[in-house]
Amino acid sequence: MDLNLSLETIGQTIEQLIEAAKRHSSSIALIGAGSAGAEFSRMDKYSDIDFFLIVEEGASAQFINDNSWFGADLTIAFSFRDTDHGNKALLSNGVFLEFAIFTETELAKYGIPGLRTLWSREGFILPDFSTATYAANERDISYYVDQALSNLYVGALRMRRGERLAALAMIERFALTNLLIAYRRKKGAFVEDLFNIERRAEKSLGVDFSSLIYGYASLEKSLEAILAFAESNFEINQSIAAAIRALNQEN
Repeated sequence: MDLNLSLETIGQTIEQLIEAAKRHSSSIALIGAGSAGAEFSRMDKYSDIDFFLIVEEGASAQFINDNSWFGADLTIAFSFRDTDHGNKALLSNGVFLEFAIFTETELAKYGIPGLRTLWSREGFILPDFSTATYAANERDISYYVDQALSNLYVGALRMRRGERLAALAMIERFALTNLLIAYRRKKGAFVEDLFNIERRAEKSLGVDFSSLIYGYASLEKSLEAILAFAESNFEINQSIAAAIRALNQEN
């Protein structure tokens, strides 16, 4: 495998995917998502390629179960079935693909904002998902802060039990993720990936995450730092904050 990470390689890979899609009589459109979608200006040499291949009704299975539709042009080093609709694949040039196969009906049902038509048959119209709403946007900021405090408390309990790996997930993943959602909402920071709130957080939020996350052996420091971050940016319930600290001090 010869890694060739470059923006040029990614662009060439997209063009090869387009040509591969064009050759199949059952394909209708190739739709870019993420940095291959409407926000393509943020694509760099470390980007993967997220896309949807839109096919005729009844043709999904032949594409979902067989990556040869593009594999003849782009050598696949590794791939696996990721969801009911799609796959993930690493190409020999180092580009990583995440994609789903949809019919037009499924696209209308499962589509997300930020898509861009890379190629399509004449007459195809990309649905407008710009007004799509998600449950996460309907919650108050306080909901995510309270969730984070609950995560920290449960994490502290698990540390006391000796379950440090389970505690790490509660503290450094779940609690911090909930606080990031709240912090983005508070700052009005643009969310580039609705399904991965951590994406580009360093750039958009200006938070020094090295002062919040210390890893498995130093979870006590992580817990205190994340709790302090919550206190400095939000109004929090001091009773649970005190309980979290009491548990943390016993570890």
